[in-house]
Amino acid sequence: MAVAVALFSLLVGNIPRPAEAVTLNSDLVWFMGFNPGYAKLFNDTSIQDQPSNVMLATSKQIVQAGHYSAYYAYIGSPPGVDLRGYPTEDVSPSLKTFYVLLWVYVPSKVSGKQVKITPDWISFASLWLNDGGSSTGADPICINSDSSRTLHMNVHMINEILYSASSIQWPFNTWFSIGIYGQLNPGTANSQLIIYLNGQQIISFVGNLGPASDGLSQMHFGLYAAATQGTFAVYNDNIQLYIPS
Repeated sequence: MAVAVALFSLLVGNIPRPAEAVTLNSDLVWFMGFNPGYAKLFNDTSIQDQPSNVMLATSKQIVQAGHYSAYYAYIGSPPGVDLRGYPTEDVSPSLKTFYVLLWVYVPSKVSGKQVKITPDWISFASLWLNDGGSSTGADPICINSDSSRTLHMNVHMINEILYSASSIQWPFNTWFSIGIYGQLNPGTANSQLIIYLNGQQIISFVGNLGPASDGLSQMHFGLYAAATQGTFAVYNDNIQLYIPS
């Protein structure tokens, strides 16, 4: 894995290791804390703005650690198109085993407007897996929620939605962490996906993810929600990527 480490932007200071990553005996190889005060720091500048009044900014007021967080918002009625306001990080070479940790804050009001989560979906993270080594043919693992405010994992390559075994809801107006562990063994029944909420395991999958699972190749964070979602905002901070030691 040393080659992968060398190719990452290692923008890390003294970042505390999450308990899950310690358990997985892993090394931090990429970190994004937004502390230069710029929301577009990821290595792929194709940040999506849809509709055009999606806001991409940074915040000093609501911060998990450090001086800044990333802030993505849409204010208005359901626009009829999916809300997209996310940066992208390309992962090269792709990773068969990984642990992604991100911090998320969802305000209950944005500019005085009440946030109501759609029954359809909002997505906090999308991790794209290569298809046979192709950078264009890939499928995502999406960490989503609906109005129940419990997490579920939409695993596109097997067309399956895995629901949380816990009834714990993610909270408004406070930071919470989402951890995503993947161990990929293409074409076998031994691939593994585990989701953590605030360090507690809530979703676990072991099985066949199909041939389209030979490595993590891209990560999306920020704002992504169904066309039925109106006013919505999300803060991200201290996004971390670990690989085995």
